[in-house]
Amino acid sequence: MAEKSLELIGHEKRWNALVNAFAKGVVPQTLLLSGLRHVGKTTLAKRYAQLLMCPNIAQSSTRMPCLSCKTCHQIEIEVFPDFKIYRPFVSAAKEGQLTAPESLDSSSFTIDQARAFGDEAMYRPTVGARKV
Repeated sequence: MAEKSLELIGHEKRWNALVNAFAKGVVPQTLLLSGLRHVGKTTLAKRYAQLLMCPNIAQSSTRMPCLSCKTCHQIEIEVFPDFKIYRPFVSAAKEGQLTAPESLDSSSFTIDQARAFGDEAMYRPTVGARKV
């Protein structure tokens, strides 16, 4: 079976900085990933979550997520209980538009989403040692 790729084309510098911080035990409390659509922000977020939560990293000489364990798979399909991505509601996008609007209006992140985020942040991790 072929080894899975991290698929982080164009994000190598950011990824290396995150891996170095992880290796030093200096994990940022908060990361905000923003930018144009379809440039790999979600993939970067998922790979970083896998790096933080993969149970096979301790046995790995590369200190990279294995991408094949149950935890990595659940993060990939966004069903891991301690992993959640909050996406803004983009109401200003026009049909056929492939890029995010220059500025998101006030409805881009709703009050309900902010409350859900705050409520979720108050709970301890369900499965792992941390929440992402």
